Amino acid sequence: MIFITRAKRTNLYYLLVISSFLLFFSHAHQLCAQTNCSCMKSLDNLILKVKTEYPGFEVKTRDSIFYQMLVRELQEKSNSTASENCLQILKLYIAFFKDGHMSISSKHASNKTGIVNPGRKINITMKQFRRKISVSKDPMEGVWNSDGYKVGILKQENDYQAFIIAADTSWWKPFEVKFVIHSNDSVTYYRRDHSEMACTLLHVNSFVFQIRGINAIYTREVPEPGLPAEELKKIITELDSSVYTTSLSEKTMLIRISSFGYENVGRIKQMIQKNSGNLSTHPNLIIDLRDNPGGSSEAHFPLHPLIYTNPFREITVEFLSSPTMIGSYRDYLKNNATSVSKEEAEEVNRFIQRLEQNPGSFLKTDENSGTVELEKADTVYANPAHVVVLVNKYCASAAEEFIFLSKQSKKVKVMGTPTLGALDYGAIPAREFDFGCPEYHLDMPTFRSLRLPDYPIDNIGIQPDIYLDTTVRDWVTYAKNYLEN
Repeated sequence: MIFITRAKRTNLYYLLVISSFLLFFSHAHQLCAQTNCSCMKSLDNLILKVKTEYPGFEVKTRDSIFYQMLVRELQEKSNSTASENCLQILKLYIAFFKDGHMSISSKHASNKTGIVNPGRKINITMKQFRRKISVSKDPMEGVWNSDGYKVGILKQENDYQAFIIAADTSWWKPFEVKFVIHSNDSVTYYRRDHSEMACTLLHVNSFVFQIRGINAIYTREVPEPGLPAEELKKIITELDSSVYTTSLSEKTMLIRISSFGYENVGRIKQMIQKNSGNLSTHPNLIIDLRDNPGGSSEAHFPLHPLIYTNPFREITVEFLSSPTMIGSYRDYLKNNATSVSKEEAEEVNRFIQRLEQNPGSFLKTDENSGTVELEKADTVYANPAHVVVLVNKYCASAAEEFIFLSKQSKKVKVMGTPTLGALDYGAIPAREFDFGCPEYHLDMPTFRSLRLPDYPIDNIGIQPDIYLDTTVRDWVTYAKNYLEN
């Protein structure tokens, strides 16, 4: 299959991808000569940088009363906060914008992030625990192993408490609760500093499960699995891989992609090519994107032929002209002077000139392009004839971009729960912004979608065609039965 209109995207658009990995060499050199900022200066510099260079600032601060109240409160706190304790204040400011592509972190391990919860312990002895699991018929109760951790899982009321039996780290002590599995298969996971993280549980069978969000795989040790070692190893290998495919039956294939990260661009393409025969003979396909946080749009391009029925309408984006954008392009040309062709250099320089002439304005990389680009194919494959795309609240960014296209196909049903909602603003990937305080690392988007303001997705998510409620525990089996029956 040959997609003929995707090439309409300019070379400059793809140069953005390359230049994203080569940013700020000269800026980094300049920062090294600077001293650390006071907390008040850090906050003031951050506010100014976000105000002038974040593409969503104007839209997200329209309710100016709440924004100004937050700013005043944080400024008062910053006045009496030592610089080594300032990160939490800066994070609260960034959190106001609720943008998955914005983040700030410390470049120094000593910088504090806030109060850490002490480890919570379960009240039981190992003798009592072993006695209980010896008679339990609950498949989750028992001793489970993962890399670095051995935990005991015990049901208390409606939740399963997983407590440490042994750990290869000093961060955890016996009987401290490592995670809690709730009745709806959501998981409260405790990081090594004992702060909470929300995850989800993937049931494979009564001997293997995966905590999605951290991708930890647990296998049951007691009672013994009663499963051939080779079969257990195969299950673990598939779960541990971010990209894999398998045949579920004579009718249905499964593709699992947990990330569209740049490292998976080649893997996904190779997987589709290697399994083209099976994909063409199976009428049904499940594409499992649960917990896929996004990455590169190039990673999901090999999937397009599998879902194509009619031209995809791709909404274009526009970039905010800012000193960071201009500086990144100049750095790109400087650091790649010997490898960039004359035509590419001229194209970049033309865009730099447009950026400089329009500070604070939104510009397309190609000033002659429209709001919508059509992606056409010369063939519609007979198989797969029916496709289910599984999604959940942890799907974001490039994953949502693929879901958005999938919903335009006549052969696709999107199944699961609403996605995260991180597609209105973005970068390729998120870029570091220098705001004058070298001890911090600030990432922000550089563009906004031309869907706005008519069709916002951030913090709303993309709605599935078929909602899966909490009583559906095995989503893959449910999707398979839906397709085959």
